[in-house]
Amino acid sequence: MKRWLFALGIAVLLLGSLQQLNAGLMSIGTGAGRSILRPLVLAAAFVLGALALWFASARAQRDVTPRLLVTTWLVVVSVGYASHLAFVPVHRFGGAVTATPLEVIEENYPRRGEHTYRVNAFGFRGPAWREAKAPGTVRGVVIGDSMVFGSGVADDETIDATLARRLRDMRSGTAVEILNLGVQGSNMPAYVELLRAATDRLAPDFVAIFLFLPNDLGELEQPSQLDRFGRYSFFSFLVGTSNNPYTLWAMRASDGRTDSAKLAFLEDHVRAFEDVRRERGSTPLFLFLYHQDDPRWVETVRRQLGAGARVVDHDPLPEADFIPEDGHPTAEGNRHFAALVADAVERAGVLP
Repeated sequence: MKRWLFALGIAVLLLGSLQQLNAGLMSIGTGAGRSILRPLVLAAAFVLGALALWFASARAQRDVTPRLLVTTWLVVVSVGYASHLAFVPVHRFGGAVTATPLEVIEENYPRRGEHTYRVNAFGFRGPAWREAKAPGTVRGVVIGDSMVFGSGVADDETIDATLARRLRDMRSGTAVEILNLGVQGSNMPAYVELLRAATDRLAPDFVAIFLFLPNDLGELEQPSQLDRFGRYSFFSFLVGTSNNPYTLWAMRASDGRTDSAKLAFLEDHVRAFEDVRRERGSTPLFLFLYHQDDPRWVETVRRQLGAGARVVDHDPLPEADFIPEDGHPTAEGNRHFAALVADAVERAGVLP
């Protein structure tokens, strides 16, 4: 029995060292503004602790053999992964995964600076709101990834806050509410689910989906995989973070697809947007593409859109609209995008 306890302790410490080592390496790779010293020191401490237990087992004449250690480690990983799938806290809005409700996220990236992001009870960034729309209110919904979530900007500089101010200025006296349904790390499969949930539950007067192509053409929809059996959730458990070697490999493999495969992926999901709209009354839809470097992207999107849906056309966006060497919108960029979307909404006759 003592031999198994020694083996269990060593296995847990080695798993902890693996997670800390990955945290240090991913901090280097992602450029996060966190010191790599702490995770590397912890990784070394866990390894030293495992060695100490191994020597202690030998002195107690309860030697932990390599075979016993491997067996114990596999048991620990199997039980831990099963527990992860059973108890990992995943919050959904409709079929899409959101952030943890009422979470406060502290971020410090060198290119973005320090920011605090507050999440409401529905798991989205921004102030509290009700599902039921107040009478006489124009309600818009914005959908996207971290670009819409507002990574790198303050609460009053996000696209939803900026668009709401712009529309209020255009229609003085009209109550305007813009709900932010941006989810960090999501892409087009999640946008379909968010559009479906928004249409079913929020009664929007219009929806704007912001596409960051080709980034949103990734086949790995990370948030939705956290509680599903598979390689993504396994590696996230194994190394303690969604930033791990498997994620990097999957993203590179997705980027390596042919242009025709990417365009087919885009076509399928824009068609899914239209399917949702036809099933639920054709809510006015605006598609905003941050970058239109490849005209085939815009053409593919436009071909799939039905009545009441349109692409927000614009000239090439200036570099000042995006954080240098980061790519997320600046406050100035969100003001620019809000003006473009607001003009498109007004031309479409959505505003009273």
